[in-house]
Amino acid sequence: GIVMNQITLENIMLICQKCFSYLDARIDDHPSQVAYLYWRLLDNRGTYSKKELYDLVTIALLHDIGSYKTKDFDKFLNIDSPSYDHAIYGALFIKHFSPISHLSDIILYHHSDYESYESPYKPETSLLYFIDRMSIFFNYSWQIEDFFLSLNTEIDSQFISEFHEINRKENLIDNIQTGYFKQLLRNFFAKSIQSPENAIKYLSMISYTIDLRSECTVLHTIMVSAISNFLAQKMNYNHSMVQKISLAAMLHDIGKISTPINILEKPGKLTNEEMEIMREHVTITYEILENLGSRDVQEYASYHHEKLDGTGYPFGLKKDQLSIPARIIIVADIMGALMAARSYKESFPKDKIINILSELAAQSKIDQSLVDLVIDKYDDFCQYLSSLSNPYHKFKNEYMSIVTKMSP
Repeated sequence: GIVMNQITLENIMLICQKCFSYLDARIDDHPSQVAYLYWRLLDNRGTYSKKELYDLVTIALLHDIGSYKTKDFDKFLNIDSPSYDHAIYGALFIKHFSPISHLSDIILYHHSDYESYESPYKPETSLLYFIDRMSIFFNYSWQIEDFFLSLNTEIDSQFISEFHEINRKENLIDNIQTGYFKQLLRNFFAKSIQSPENAIKYLSMISYTIDLRSECTVLHTIMVSAISNFLAQKMNYNHSMVQKISLAAMLHDIGKISTPINILEKPGKLTNEEMEIMREHVTITYEILENLGSRDVQEYASYHHEKLDGTGYPFGLKKDQLSIPARIIIVADIMGALMAARSYKESFPKDKIINILSELAAQSKIDQSLVDLVIDKYDDFCQYLSSLSNPYHKFKNEYMSIVTKMSP
């Protein structure tokens, strides 16, 4: 299980960038530009430990992660009236799902004026606000002096002189214009090896942010991950392997970031064209997870629509090409779909689910021994499910209460 220990912040960053580029190519560089400038200014102050620096620069990289959910890019890219919604979502993602929840306020207030909030991270938050606006300005025009002229507060003028000083030493603007900043940021992040627990937190968070575009997808992901985790434990895999399988299950639908919402949420049967588009999510999951540095997790996650008889998609793999962990996720994905209530169907009862799974096993489409395990442990499994807390509902309630507090 050595692979699980090698995920770095660089892997996390590459996956985020890949996801963002599927969503909207226009903002591809904005998060990493902000992270780069933030890193250089904070680092030069010399007052942060290595760990604090990694955490803060990660916050800068993820500062717009809430916009996966809101998708209001035109507002988001408008320098005059940014929307607060993505800041609230982003802060909640960080707070509930990441290893750096203590910094979530920085994202919550990164569009707020200095006077309007209280937080222990005020200096870091106002610096992020400054750099965020600077990066958006870069993407419109390189007349940096015009940007500086548009600012007039004391706080900003302190940042401006700091920026000039570091820019003279390190050519920040050149590095951004040439794109070289990306390499520098990657090198910085590459040295930050994450514990398996933290890596899983970050990656689950990215998965939730994407899934939250559609409520039924996020509930499906939570379900498939729980089923896979349960089956992997019952197969007596060691802890590291169980982690790997749950992570792959958590990421199996990450490619749905490219699927139009009207197809994800369509109540009835998909047309053939819509089905083609829907199916592309698997190839895209495979591509995004190329950046994970774990071949195993990439394959387990991307093979979830394969069938043992070779009739699955997109790769048409057969029995001997599908490992047991991949087969676990195949079964979990089908089970998750059968157990879920959707707009067009009720949740199926136990006997119907078992019949469908047994039928598929009899046709050599899914693994018979796993289906036997499901049948044998079905009631334990239902108990296990009901013991899990649903992070999504907590999240939704807190979102509503913040919106109520923050709205004028």
